[in-house]
Amino acid sequence: HTLYEESVRVPLIVRQGSRLPPGRRVGELVELVDLLPTVLDLADLPLPPGLHGESLVPLLEARPGATGRATVFSEYLENEEAMIRSGRYK
Repeated sequence: HTLYEESVRVPLIVRQGSRLPPGRRVGELVELVDLLPTVLDLADLPLPPGLHGESLVPLLEARPGATGRATVFSEYLENEEAMIRSGRYK
């Protein structure tokens, strides 16, 4: 019910056979809306049109030039709280 760092920084563990390098750690900013496109991409399924998220597969596969988001947004409507986070500021 807060936007403290401990509440908004959610660890994500992804494993898919030999496609993803083991032990890879990604420190880029991503959002939960990126999970559906990522799962569909890993399953080689088409992405529905109008999806707001982005696949994390390029980051997970360590493709050259792959980056996360410059900023991420979180909100908790019950308390009317919102935040924007960048690599340096929140």
